[in-house]
Amino acid sequence: MQQICSSIGDALQTVNALQLKHDENGDLDFSGSNSELSDLMVLHRAVSILRSEVSTVAISSDSYPSSGEIEISQCMQFVPTSLINFMNWLCSKEAFENGTTINESRLTENDLLPTVALCHDIIGLSRNVATPIPFCLAV
Repeated sequence: MQQICSSIGDALQTVNALQLKHDENGDLDFSGSNSELSDLMVLHRAVSILRSEVSTVAISSDSYPSSGEIEISQCMQFVPTSLINFMNWLCSKEAFENGTTINESRLTENDLLPTVALCHDIIGLSRNVATPIPFCLAV
């Protein structure tokens, strides 16, 4: 965890040091010519898209399934498709190299479970809530 926080801290320092400019909508201005700067801005924009989609996930704290009742298909429906694809491309070299989306993939739901679990963790951390998979594991 310390290493992750350190990496995030380094990225934030780099962004601050670059004195990035925002456009009239508050988004980063992508007009820089430096390739490192461009890569950083692309990553920032990708995170902006994912955070926007994660913020729309409906989370009900009224009831959670027990660990015996949880189904992978339900867990996948909880996660925006773009986040599952992004994490699958990050975690699977084959999916990344082929540009395969989860809709085109021959992977079974069980094959995608680790990626879906990571997505639940990301949603939970970014929204400060318990999502079904981590909640069931904690019970």
